[in-house]
Amino acid sequence: MDDHEVRGRWKSFIGKWNRKELAEGWYDPETFARITSNNPVAPQARRASMPRDEVREPMNNREDRESEDDEDDYGPLLPGSDHTRRSGPGIPTLQDLSLRAELAEEDKQASIADLREARKADRALQKERLEDLVPRAEAGTRERMLEKRAAVADKMRSFRDKSPDAMEVKDERELMGGGDSLDEYKKAKEREQRRKTEREIRREEIERAKREEVEEKKRAWREREEGTVSMLRELARQRFG
Repeated sequence: MDDHEVRGRWKSFIGKWNRKELAEGWYDPETFARITSNNPVAPQARRASMPRDEVREPMNNREDRESEDDEDDYGPLLPGSDHTRRSGPGIPTLQDLSLRAELAEEDKQASIADLREARKADRALQKERLEDLVPRAEAGTRERMLEKRAAVADKMRSFRDKSPDAMEVKDERELMGGGDSLDEYKKAKEREQRRKTEREIRREEIERAKREEVEEKKRAWREREEGTVSMLRELARQRFG
């Protein structure tokens, strides 16, 4: 698992933690302490808290041991592959694109959830203000029946907002059918063109990532073949002159 995927998964975990979407056990201090005691992360924490000189010394010793091991090796060496390594930003892989789409979808769902909560809080506030201004009608009267119908309508509206397939109305004119028809047609065409462009960009990114994976496999295969041929040639030269 590379650093990019680790950061993405950590960001997703933190987002779900803040939105309280995880299981209740994650928010229990005793459960968290038990998981922490069972997970041996103390050596890593101690290593992170060590001074730089103490950390650098084992690294230097390890490099010395590796250099000594390299000196003990014998026989022909395989050709290096540093000349085939590309510099600069690389093409995103299919895993990177999938992770990016997942994070974008989580951000979108979080924004929708925040909007729904804000609307719900605003409706509750407006209802409280209305009850303060206008007293509740007496039971059995027509006014009381109208109030009950309004309460049922508010409850159904809240259920409709919670539905995942609920359509978000961004402009009141779209609901009422008002506004200039030509202007609305132009805006609809622009939105459709934007969606088409985004789909084409995503398709091109996926195709480019697939081509890059194929090219990477070809390069790795050629490097292995060249290394094998070079090793055989060197062995033949050493044995037969």
